[in-house]
Amino acid sequence: AYVEVEGGDHRVLREYKGKGGGGVPALLLCYPPPRSSMARDWLRAYLDVGGRTLVHVGEFCGWTGSPAFEDLLVETMECVGRHPVLRWGGDCAELTIWERRNSAGAGTRSVLLPCRCGKEATRRSVLDRQFVVCSRECCQQYGDGEVGRDRFDDDDWFLELSVLRKVNGGEMAGKGSMLSLPHGKK
Repeated sequence: AYVEVEGGDHRVLREYKGKGGGGVPALLLCYPPPRSSMARDWLRAYLDVGGRTLVHVGEFCGWTGSPAFEDLLVETMECVGRHPVLRWGGDCAELTIWERRNSAGAGTRSVLLPCRCGKEATRRSVLDRQFVVCSRECCQQYGDGEVGRDRFDDDDWFLELSVLRKVNGGEMAGKGSMLSLPHGKK
């Protein structure tokens, strides 16, 4: 099946407000640029016109989107599906499907970046960026070989996701970037 893709910035969504019939179509955000308000602006505009379904292709706490986008997403929507996609180089992209909550903050907060145990991950492997864990115990249970089962606390092997969010959010401009974050305790 084919769909029409329209160009423009987030303000084009205003034309959908109040339209009858099928309502607002789903919004697709595919690899939104890092350190940009683009993903957040589109999601906010989409929610303002009554949008209910977001399809996102990219990675969280990483090379796409921003912390402001991620915060708005988990506050207003619930993740209802995660699917692998082909990855480019070292990215950790996936396709996620989100449905709008009936009211902001209602229900359980969706996990942006799940550890294999299901909890929110707190650290990402430097060698295998797809490997994210929430605790030393999960690192030991799920780690394999070079990823380092016993290296959870070693900043040369694992990066704190909170640090990655600060870098991606532009709070550490000039101190490294998502593409060149220095390893180790610098």
